[in-house]
Amino acid sequence: MYLHVVDKNGHLYLQKRAHDNARFPGRWDTRVGGYVVPGETPEAAIRREAREELDIDLSDPAMAAWLRCLDSYIYAEEVETEYVVPYRLVYSGTLGPNPEEVED
Repeated sequence: MYLHVVDKNGHLYLQKRAHDNARFPGRWDTRVGGYVVPGETPEAAIRREAREELDIDLSDPAMAAWLRCLDSYIYAEEVETEYVVPYRLVYSGTLGPNPEEVED
């Protein structure tokens, strides 16, 4: 699943992936991403990934009101094919990028 973070003016957050990431190291990305683990819902997974990558706490009901699930789709390329559940979050707080995930 993917999380696209925008501010109240619609500006999209960009992040540069860490150089030691397994997939697309050192490249710019428009989303927080991750996989759903067994027994986890996509919404629980996106909450976990938002916390792990950007230190965004989506457990607060006021914050969760700004989270929207978008239309799902299939992403396919040479190495993998996955069912993507994308989300959009309007966020104006301070981000705390995890240096193991985000270089810049």
